[in-house]
Amino acid sequence: MDWTLELTNRAGDSSHSKIVNVSETGILFMSPHPFRSNDMLGMVIVVRTTCQIRCVARVVRELPGSSRFATYAAEFVRFADDGQRVLRETLAEAIKRLPAEALPESPKRPAPKPAVASPPPSQPDPLPRSNNSGPVVIRR
Repeated sequence: MDWTLELTNRAGDSSHSKIVNVSETGILFMSPHPFRSNDMLGMVIVVRTTCQIRCVARVVRELPGSSRFATYAAEFVRFADDGQRVLRETLAEAIKRLPAEALPESPKRPAPKPAVASPPPSQPDPLPRSNNSGPVVIRR
């Protein structure tokens, strides 16, 4: 993904970061600047020079890593203008351009279980019985 990410924290400090992954609900990014859980960040996701998505995201956690850049997961809190729609449409377009082998397989659903016939409702015994378990003689 060749999109760029511009971050601004509450103090007004700005920086450029690398997007690792993005979805409709959140973003995974690498940054040389430290952030803490619950930090609110202003973001500008630059898809191309004519398409910028402005939003606010909350840092959810820092992921362990070995590079000099820390990796953070953040959830989108709100979008400016129609940013959420633009993001959704842009992601859908990007997915269409991916080769089929790059897409994950959809999970296999188990085959439905065959319907099991339920036993018929209990019928009263057509032959009345006495307490001694023998047939009862009915006289007319």
